[in-house]
Amino acid sequence: MAAKKKTASKKSEFKANEFVVYPAHGVGKITGIEKQEVAGHKLELIVINFEKEKMTLRVPVAKVQSVGMRRLANDDVVVLGSGVRRRGAGDGHGGRGDAEAEQGEAAAD
Repeated sequence: MAAKKKTASKKSEFKANEFVVYPAHGVGKITGIEKQEVAGHKLELIVINFEKEKMTLRVPVAKVQSVGMRRLANDDVVVLGSGVRRRGAGDGHGGRGDAEAEQGEAAAD
């Protein structure tokens, strides 16, 4: 029995006016999501504007993961390699992360 090719369309997790990181070009802003037919194939494309490079890129939704495109992280999700939250908001250490606070406390001892 021949294997069937998957053609299920994946709903885009990205939205217009959201900033994303595209590894080859850096940070860009999504200007929209459009559908186009290319070489007989219907594609859903994420349109990204890279202002610094004065370039617009169209990325097929199906290729987002393989090209490494991701959302731009905000302060709430930025995590250092040690698992310490950045900018220490509400951590009781005056804006320092836990590692910095521990170093400061150790130096004070």
